[in-house]
Amino acid sequence: MNKRLIAFILALMLLVCLFAGCSDKSTDSSASDTSAETETKTEEKKEEKKEEPKKEEEKKEEPKKEEEKVEEPASNFNETGWPVCNEPESFTIWASSDATAPEEFPMNKIVSEATNVYPEWICISPAAIAERKALMWASQDYPDVLGPSVPTKDECHQYGPMGILMPLSDLLDKYAVNFNQYADDTVRVAMMSSDGEIYFVPYLCEIDSWCRGYNINQNWLDALGLDMPTTLDEFTDVLRAFKDGDPNGNGDNTDEIPFAIAKVWSLLESVTPFIGNFGIPGDYQVIDGEVVNGYINTSFRDACIYLRDIYNEGLLDPEMFTIDNATRNARGKGEPAVYGIVLGYTPPWHFGDNKTQYTTMPLLKDANGNTAKWYIPSLRSVDVGCQLAITVACKNPEVVMRWCDYMMQPDNSIQVDKGPVGIMLDETYHEYGTDKLPAGYNTWSDWMAANRFQQLPRIMTPQAFADYNLPWEKGDQQWRDERDAAYLDHVVESVQEIAPLEDETEILTMYQADVQKYIEETMASWVTNNGNIEGEWENYLSTMEILGEGEIRKVKQQQYERYLTLFD
Repeated sequence: MNKRLIAFILALMLLVCLFAGCSDKSTDSSASDTSAETETKTEEKKEEKKEEPKKEEEKKEEPKKEEEKVEEPASNFNETGWPVCNEPESFTIWASSDATAPEEFPMNKIVSEATNVYPEWICISPAAIAERKALMWASQDYPDVLGPSVPTKDECHQYGPMGILMPLSDLLDKYAVNFNQYADDTVRVAMMSSDGEIYFVPYLCEIDSWCRGYNINQNWLDALGLDMPTTLDEFTDVLRAFKDGDPNGNGDNTDEIPFAIAKVWSLLESVTPFIGNFGIPGDYQVIDGEVVNGYINTSFRDACIYLRDIYNEGLLDPEMFTIDNATRNARGKGEPAVYGIVLGYTPPWHFGDNKTQYTTMPLLKDANGNTAKWYIPSLRSVDVGCQLAITVACKNPEVVMRWCDYMMQPDNSIQVDKGPVGIMLDETYHEYGTDKLPAGYNTWSDWMAANRFQQLPRIMTPQAFADYNLPWEKGDQQWRDERDAAYLDHVVESVQEIAPLEDETEILTMYQADVQKYIEETMASWVTNNGNIEGEWENYLSTMEILGEGEIRKVKQQQYERYLTLFD
């Protein structure tokens, strides 16, 4: 019984084990199936991912909807027409002036309202401007614009190529409509720096061929029964008659000054044409393609001998080398007239109300009947002044240039130069009489000095004024016309204005001022101290060479030849 029980138990245990084994295999199979299913799904997902780019590509191939265009904001700057800007715009600008509120100047307000450009004026006293400019160049702290009476041509030629001032050729071409209408190639060459660029905005006016001339007192000639002198000997005889004959009729034959050479810009400039009575005028000029200097020619020696002799005789203004313009002009405007002949500017400037007594003396002739040579610095039809420069600090140079162009329109230029229509000018652009003077001023000159910057870009040439039907007649027009008729046919060829190259600038800077000072001091000493001119002439020439005159002349020759190539 026990054996059977044991056998039964063993059989039962065997069955349990067998059942357990089958159960494990089933689980393994299920797990295997699950794993296989997972792997299959993973592969399917991988395949789906591989197909997704294709779907994106299919999407790309679908026609796109037209994108909406985004409107860019409108520019504030107008390339043509007025105003220059739709919204007010500004820039900083220096002016050499003691003015406290130049934005209130009548013409400045008119220009700003028309252009919608409102400069931020920074006024620096004329007494301090040189120091402030030196500090500015050194510190590189620049305003946007160098304005009225601040930049000089020489500074523009120096600092422009250095990258401090903005090149303006393209801006002038694009935006300065009025400049382009009236500036020919000779004007552009006169403005051009050594690198071929232009670095300033100009003032264009008639060439001042008339700024030097002989003013002779016709009333004195008539009073003494004298004819107009035609030779140097006759000229000297007239001076003696003026000295001794009491031509102003006040009973005092000691107050007349027979002859004076007036220092307008510099005494040397005024003496230059007088030297032509003895051969060639002073200064640099071209003879047969060669640059020569009249101040090392015997004509200068002989002119000094003549001036010395008439000085000793009391025929030449004893204060010619020392008197300033204001004192001399005040003396010339007094009553009675005291000057017989003045080589200088036009009569209104020198003589005031006495101007009608004076007429233009023709050039003198030598013993052979040859008319004396005359000298004027420029042979261009239009003169060029430097009025404004734009520095590299400026962010809106096109705005500045169009603001300038508004002022260079001739009917605006005449108002910038004098004063606005309705204040100083009538509707035909003629000056009002003193009855229209605003309260607090005695003369229009007083009003202009206090209420306008004249030194701004302007175009004031005869042709421009004719185009706009503007009055050209000047207060001294009579004498301008007389001088042009008497002198222009006898002008020598002067060395025309062209910017020096860098090495030429070094030479001119090194020698030019010393040479000019030596000429002036030597002439003054010879004339007023009864100098031994004949005996000292060779020493004078040697000293001129030591001081570098020959080097200056070489530069002038190079400049002359370079100028010619610009018009080949």
